[in-house]
Amino acid sequence: MAVIDGDEQTIVLDVTNEQQVRDSGVPADIYGSYIWTNWAVNTSQIDLSPWQGKTVKIAFIHKLIKQTANIVYLDNIKIERAQALTGPIAEVSQTTYRYPETYIGEKFYSEAMTIKNVGLKGLKVTGFDAPDCFALLMDVDNIDLNLNETAPFQLAYTASLTSPTEADVVIHTTGGDVTIHVTVDKQAVPDGYTLELFEGNQFPPAGWTMSNGINRWSVGSYITIEGDKSLQGSGYIENSWINTPKLDLSAADAPHEFKFSYYSHYYGEEEYPANDLELYASEDGGSTFSRKLWTADYTKTDTLINVSVDLSALTSEQTVLRFVNTAVYYDSEYGMDDAATFIIDRVLLPNLAGQNDVPALSQLIAPADSAVSIYPKNVVLSWTEAQFAKGYKLYVGTSEDAFDVLNGEDVGNVTTYTLATAEGATMYRWKVVPYNDAGEAVGAATWVFTTQPIV
Repeated sequence: MAVIDGDEQTIVLDVTNEQQVRDSGVPADIYGSYIWTNWAVNTSQIDLSPWQGKTVKIAFIHKLIKQTANIVYLDNIKIERAQALTGPIAEVSQTTYRYPETYIGEKFYSEAMTIKNVGLKGLKVTGFDAPDCFALLMDVDNIDLNLNETAPFQLAYTASLTSPTEADVVIHTTGGDVTIHVTVDKQAVPDGYTLELFEGNQFPPAGWTMSNGINRWSVGSYITIEGDKSLQGSGYIENSWINTPKLDLSAADAPHEFKFSYYSHYYGEEEYPANDLELYASEDGGSTFSRKLWTADYTKTDTLINVSVDLSALTSEQTVLRFVNTAVYYDSEYGMDDAATFIIDRVLLPNLAGQNDVPALSQLIAPADSAVSIYPKNVVLSWTEAQFAKGYKLYVGTSEDAFDVLNGEDVGNVTTYTLATAEGATMYRWKVVPYNDAGEAVGAATWVFTTQPIV
């Protein structure tokens, strides 16, 4: 395409010139190229402001470079009067966004949005203004958009006691500011409930237990319902399960509703997955699970579902609930049946048993009990989180009858401690005692390790 101004001819769009095609607003193909391809419909927008006030002609030139050439179809040609573009112009795909019901303590990501340049090339993001509870997820450093190019982004919101439920989020760009008005349905966790989000560093969380087979439950970030992690279980040839902490459902006026959200992710060849997600109950502290409470609808895949299970028939103070990811059939010739991956999050646990008592005990992580040849510098002692613990007291000693290195040192609410130096060729005894407002845990085990000789 050329502009003819008297005797002068200026090529403003050459379909073999990738930069000109890009500048005209044609998006890149799946390979990142802007060159026109066969059977593709392209729409270009040419800025004629350099010829403002002049009488010119527009010419379309089909130049045969080879004996065999393609055919170009042209249609919908428009010449419109418009304000001349002087720079990039930013716009966003959404100017409002509403988050779903969000409990205090939760973090939610918005759906994917886009920022678009509808002006001259060179749109860059220069800043972001919003309350502290919001975060912008955008590859800011690599955004440099031409006409009609877009870049994806998300907004993250973390609910707290003081986080606003309505705010303007402003993205500053070289093409002007764009504003997204955000509202949130923020809720407090209901009285008598504990919210498990699987966001902690320990898995399973304190009080939870799970099967130890090859295909165990885990936390992952590939698909999440809330925050940065969700509970995930893939299909396999054996059942896999995970148990909640104990629930005290003995009081008639105690909460008797169990809530969670789940998502069945499935991409198999069969119409439906071969595995199920089931929920069972035990009323003897987790020894037996004979009562099935709920089964997922296997036909509802790749859909977020919020579940509420009535527990009013359960009255034990030692109730444990169990998620079961059922086994699928395996054949040595044809392999394993198609299975879904179940993602679970936002688990509301009613009336945790023992929540007003002293905490449970921690378990040893490292060094292994009775370990030998431990290097005597920067010895890292680590243990698991204890359910209901507010903090931990650490005892370390080198004799049978005294903790002469640390004697009940309050290390706070952490699960590691580093001994900067230790004596060589020495047996150390140590233990961790969790505590909370009700007192200290009872019966903490004592572990031992022996250091290397100092040469």
